[in-house]
Amino acid sequence: ATVTRQAMVDAGLVVVDHFDELVCTANLFAKCGRARGSGVGVISASGGAVIISADEAETAGVPLPPLEDVTIADLKKLLPGFASAANPTDLTAEMVKNVAAFQESLRVFRRDRSLALVVMSLTAASEGITGARAPAIAGVAAEAGGAPIAMIWFSEWLDGPGAATLEAHSSIPFFRS
Repeated sequence: ATVTRQAMVDAGLVVVDHFDELVCTANLFAKCGRARGSGVGVISASGGAVIISADEAETAGVPLPPLEDVTIADLKKLLPGFASAANPTDLTAEMVKNVAAFQESLRVFRRDRSLALVVMSLTAASEGITGARAPAIAGVAAEAGGAPIAMIWFSEWLDGPGAATLEAHSSIPFFRS
């Protein structure tokens, strides 16, 4: 099995271990197409979510490249002074208070040319958090140019506010795990 797996990887195929991963992976390719590079950007208003995502990326051998200088400068204008404008980016809970700054941060992040995909996590579902952010995220994802956005829904409230908006979006792959 290891030889077969390596032969498939060497041939450029995406190999998954479980059926659930097959469905999610097919959804990713259906909504985003083939990646234009290998760098992934991780962004969330939860420090824990970005750490989990960074750890998973490392385990899978997915590179999290440094952000371009212009991206860092633009993020620093939007983020609170104690936040780090890096990859991964923890927008901090301060961004929960400001949907417009949250949206602009995502817009700036996805314009970074070193990123082939942006992974954003939402960790808590409520009308004020996910209900307000889902349309903002969908709006940025619909804009021309920039890396596609994949959403990870960490909330146990699977049908919480905003979930249907994100899952139905034509270009946002939506992962519930």
